[in-house]
Amino acid sequence: MKIEHLLKKITRLQMESADGWAMAAETAGPDYQGGSEENEEQIEALASECFDAYEVALNALEEGDLEAAIEALEDARSLEAEGGDASAAIEALEALEAYKSGGCHVGCDCGRWSGEPCNWSGPKAETVVVEFMPEEFRATHAAAGNAGDYPRNGAERIRVSAECADFMAEHDPEWVTRVD
Repeated sequence: MKIEHLLKKITRLQMESADGWAMAAETAGPDYQGGSEENEEQIEALASECFDAYEVALNALEEGDLEAAIEALEDARSLEAEGGDASAAIEALEALEAYKSGGCHVGCDCGRWSGEPCNWSGPKAETVVVEFMPEEFRATHAAAGNAGDYPRNGAERIRVSAECADFMAEHDPEWVTRVD
């Protein structure tokens, strides 16, 4: 994973965290049962500290200081846990640890087959390559007696999670083949 990708991912997670904090602050306010201005202000203060921790982590990454970035994300995780949901900071820490260890996180590209984006992301080692025939080429390919080999036959090869590969092969066995 390139540092630019890591920075983008952590920035996205920072925004997810900020959205979660905004919702928490709103529901802690006086307009909700059991809420008060004091509760709302406490949540807003935690949210600000958490946002700042992400900023420290991003700045540390830009300077190449991975240990400082991890420390800042640990602070964000603690703050998010106080707010009840530390998932964004945990995901950021996992991505940073994978980057630090040279691991490569990738996304699943099964959406090219299904037409719907896939949320899976993880180590490249947990993915496989599948070959599939896009819907728009199937009739022509069948009429030609399924002749030709990849890539000249119009098939596509994509990297997907092993779970998505199994699902694809189960639901579209005639047109999906696991390559590796």
